[in-house]
Amino acid sequence: MNKKVIQLFAILFVAIATQVNAQDFKKLIVNKWKMTHTYENGSEVKPKHEQLLIIFGKKNEFTISAAYEETHRGTYSIDESAKTVTIKDKWSKEETVLTVKEVTKDHIIIDGYDGANSSIECVPLSHSKAQHLSHKETLLAKRWTIYRSDKAHNLDMVFEFRHDYTFVAIPYGHKLPVAQGEWKMSDDHKKVIMDMLDNGDHLELEIQSIHKHELILHNPESNVSNYFHDEKLTKKDPEVQKRVSSGREDMIDELENKSAPAEDAVEAVEEE
Repeated sequence: MNKKVIQLFAILFVAIATQVNAQDFKKLIVNKWKMTHTYENGSEVKPKHEQLLIIFGKKNEFTISAAYEETHRGTYSIDESAKTVTIKDKWSKEETVLTVKEVTKDHIIIDGYDGANSSIECVPLSHSKAQHLSHKETLLAKRWTIYRSDKAHNLDMVFEFRHDYTFVAIPYGHKLPVAQGEWKMSDDHKKVIMDMLDNGDHLELEIQSIHKHELILHNPESNVSNYFHDEKLTKKDPEVQKRVSSGREDMIDELENKSAPAEDAVEAVEEE
């Protein structure tokens, strides 16, 4: 487990909940919280975690993710006094008691996140850029799996275009991203512009087609096209899944280097 994330599970902070009861407290907690500010001794400092997102779901499940850190999932519970939240990691089974200093419908403040004198402030993800997505951006903002490509190395790469205009690239079946950064559409909505965080690469990919479950992106510099299917629908629809699987097999038979390692796949994606 990444040390930065472990620190989250090693803190205990006291909730000020005098104005809300247990039921109201849970309603406020349930949200997708995006970190906006980090403080040390009351002064704002550079965040130690990039793109930190804390999700408390309606069914008592939580997810904690950050750039270049492993995503953690599990369950949570709230005590009767509505002052503490106990989270249990799905894989390590570790239980940790968390407490919020302050929570409203507009923000949450967590003390001691990276030490006794530190705190972070988060706002609901819906309060960020997500609410300004256009129709075409909304179609793009999901998880896509490459099932066909002009480069065999790109097959099975999963791209997640998030509603907060960030993205991650993860080899299919893996947990850790191999690339991530920020995305936006051109003013005419004909291109996806991607800026990598790790190496600063800048990509401008032409949108040849975009529908609810199908996406085609073309890189004019390398003349490579990647064909995507919506990952969620791929898992639910047996016909789509069969077609995607056939597409992968055809490409693997058609192109050389059938089983490129993950490192080569990363290089191939970054080259585009």
